[in-house]
Amino acid sequence: MTTPIRTSLDLVSLRGQRAGFAAMEFVLRKMVLNQLGSPNLRFGYPPEIDRLARGQIVDNWMPAIKRLRTGQATARRMADALDPKSESIAESYCSFNLHALNLRGLQQQVKIYDERGFVSRNDFMDKETMTILEVDGVDKYVKVGRGLMNKESDQHNRLLALGFTVVRFKFKELLNLSTFSAKLFAQAPKLRQLVRVAR
Repeated sequence: MTTPIRTSLDLVSLRGQRAGFAAMEFVLRKMVLNQLGSPNLRFGYPPEIDRLARGQIVDNWMPAIKRLRTGQATARRMADALDPKSESIAESYCSFNLHALNLRGLQQQVKIYDERGFVSRNDFMDKETMTILEVDGVDKYVKVGRGLMNKESDQHNRLLALGFTVVRFKFKELLNLSTFSAKLFAQAPKLRQLVRVAR
């Protein structure tokens, strides 16, 4: 017998840290949204979501991590980085990469408005450097096609008009940290100022 938490932790050693991290975020997201009564996220995330996630990590994840025979330090570090606002495996992979680069401060699922009203809710955003990161899933445009592409093109132009730098990653670019890092800092060099020195 196992639990979703323990299964996600086991995936770290079975499938690698990036895949394990994505599984951990998926499980945490489900737990927190269930705790909130499955809210309608079309209108944004409830303000208490981060507090509830931290409570789940402390109450449920940390005891499970303490029972691991090996890898407790890695699992604890990964648990501290979890965010229930990752809505896809691609977003989890991006979040994992940002933490691996010691890049902090980007917020997830931030709504942006201009004089015409709502522009978009973005995967990752840093207000100080006016940088937005967008990640595409494996088959994002296959299912919804040209309509979504046209909508996102309009959103992209409106974000540029507001002064944002927008970096868009394809799914395969999230799979290699060097590829991800090279593109990220080439297109958004200001993000280097958010990198924390590893302790």
